Amino acid sequence: MNVIHLIQKKHKQNNILHNSHSHLSDLLSDEPALRKSLFTCILLICCTFLYSCTNDITKTHDTFKELCESSGGQWLEGYLCKCPNSGVCAKGVTCITGVCANNICSATEEGKTRCTDDDDKVGHKQICKNNQWISDNPPSCEGNSCNKEKTDCGDCHNDEIKCDESSGKAMRKQCTDGEWKDQVECRNVSCNLYKDKLDKDKTDCGEYQNGTHRCVDGELQNCQNGSWTKSGDCAFRECKPDGKTCADCASGSTKCTPGNSGDNTKKMPYITFVFSVNG
Repeated sequence: MNVIHLIQKKHKQNNILHNSHSHLSDLLSDEPALRKSLFTCILLICCTFLYSCTNDITKTHDTFKELCESSGGQWLEGYLCKCPNSGVCAKGVTCITGVCANNICSATEEGKTRCTDDDDKVGHKQICKNNQWISDNPPSCEGNSCNKEKTDCGDCHNDEIKCDESSGKAMRKQCTDGEWKDQVECRNVSCNLYKDKLDKDKTDCGEYQNGTHRCVDGELQNCQNGSWTKSGDCAFRECKPDGKTCADCASGSTKCTPGNSGDNTKKMPYITFVFSVNG
C-alpha cells in the first residue's frame, strides 16, 4: 500500500466518523427520533432477554432429565426423579447410590428423627436408618404440617383457617408452621360451622352473634353457630315492624272489645251531623 492509498483510507475514516457524529447530533436534536430509537433499543433488549430465558428453561429441563437418569433414577414430568431405593424424590432432587439425595443421612444422625413437608404442606416424620431417612408408618402427620423446628408433626395444616371462642370472644386463627396463631377478632359475631369440599367440619367468623333473635316474613329465627336458623312460624305469618317478634294480629283484621255496658260490643265508627237553620 503506497502513501496515496494511506491518505485516501485515512480521509475515508475521518468522513465516516464525521458523518456518524453529525447523525448523532441530529438524532439528539430531534426528540421524536430519539424516543423512537430508544424504544427500538429497549424492545430489542427485551426480545433478546425473553429468547435467552426461554432457551435457559429448555436447557434446564433437558439437563435435569440427564442428571436424573445419570444418577440411576427414572425421570418423570414436573422435575421429578424416581430413585430405585427410595421412590419419587422431592422436586428437583436426583439420586445418590439409589437414594434421593435429600434422603441421605450421616452416621451421626443414625436413629434421629425429622419432619418434612411435601408439596401439599403435609408433614412426614422420618427416622435415619442405615444412612437413609425412612418414613414412619403411617408416613404422614395425619394431614398436619411439620412444626417450625421440623423435628415433629405440628398441630394443624399450614394456611388453614379456624374460629375459636375459648377465650370468651370469637377469634379467627390461621395455621403457620404447624401452629394456630391469632389473626383477627370476629367483631360482634360468633364463630360459624360449615362443611368444606371434602365434607370436613370447618369454622370461621360467622355473620351474627349467637343467641340473638329476629322475625323475617312471618318466620322466627335465632342465631346458632354464627348463622340464622329457623325456630318457628308466626301464627299470623307476619312480624312486628321492629323485625324481632311475631305480629299480634293479621293486617286488616278486626276484633270485638268490651263495651260500656259490659257486653262485647264491636266498636263502630260514628258520624256527627251538624244542622243549621236559616232565618
